[in-house]
Amino acid sequence: LPLVLGCLGFAALGRYESGQSEEKHVLRESSISAFNSSVLAWTSQHYIAFQELTFVVSHLHTDDIPIELPANTEPEYFSDKSTDYLAYPPLKYSYHGPLVPDVVDWEEMTMTDVHFEPIEGVPSPIELSKSTTTNLANWKQCYYGRKGAYQIKGNHTCTVHTKLKSICMLIENQGKKWVFAGGCNDNGNFLSYEVVPCSRDAPPRTLSLQSVDITIR
Repeated sequence: LPLVLGCLGFAALGRYESGQSEEKHVLRESSISAFNSSVLAWTSQHYIAFQELTFVVSHLHTDDIPIELPANTEPEYFSDKSTDYLAYPPLKYSYHGPLVPDVVDWEEMTMTDVHFEPIEGVPSPIELSKSTTTNLANWKQCYYGRKGAYQIKGNHTCTVHTKLKSICMLIENQGKKWVFAGGCNDNGNFLSYEVVPCSRDAPPRTLSLQSVDITIR
C-alpha cells in the first residue's frame, strides 16, 4: 500500500509540475510576443526621426545650465534564462547625474517646473521629494522596517520620506511635434522615488539630487 500511494503521489506531482511548466511556457511565449511587437513597432522611419532630435532639460527654480541628454544605443535584451539572442538596438536618450547641483534644505525645494525641450505635454511641476504618513503602533517597524520617522505623540504615526530617483518617459511623433506618451519606470510611472533615511523622530535635514536618471524613449 505505501508503494501504491507513493506512485500516486509521484503521478500527482508529475501532473502538477507539468501544469506549472505549461503555464510558464504560455507566459514566456506571451512575453516574447510582446517584446517582438515592440521591436517591429520601432521602424527605421521612426528611428531616423528620433535620431535627429536634441533633448534639453531645464528647470526654472534655479539658473543652472540646462542638461543635454546624449543618445544611447545600448542593446535591450529580453530577460529570459533560456534565451540570450533576443535583443535589439533601440535609440534612447539618457542621463545620470545631478538634477539640482547643490544640496538644499529638505523643506526648501519640494517641487519644481521642469521643461523637456522639444517635448510637449510633459507633466509639470514635478515633486522632488514626498512624505507619506500612516498610523503605526510599533516604532521599530517604522524606523527599521520602513526607514521612516516615528511620532509617538498623538496617533503614533510613521512618516516615510522619499526623493526623486528617476524620470522615464515615452514620447510619440504627432505630425511635426513630439508629445509625452506616458511613463516607462516600474509599473509605467513617469517618476520613481527612493526612501531617504532619517533620524528616529525627525525628517531628513537636506535634499540631495546628485544621482538622478533621466530617460526618454
